[in-house]
Amino acid sequence: MCSFQDPRETHLRSCRTIVDPLIPQEQAGFRHGRSTVDQVTLLTQDIEDSYSAKKKAGAVFVDLTTACMASRPHLQAAHAATVT
Repeated sequence: MCSFQDPRETHLRSCRTIVDPLIPQEQAGFRHGRSTVDQVTLLTQDIEDSYSAKKKAGAVFVDLTTACMASRPHLQAAHAATVT
């Protein structure tokens, strides 16, 4: 049996091993091995820690849906149909 490995997957895996340790734990988004629950738990813990230390906490939520749609016009109609 012969197996084929996509070179893009190999490249992505090697990039992850270099980049993932450099990304702060607080940075959310689509991260390998992190679920939405993990990210919400981390955010909640950060807020509680800041409150306990009498420090301010802030969060920025960015919705990039529109940016994604602008770069993919063929998806705009499909997205508009689901929103309306």
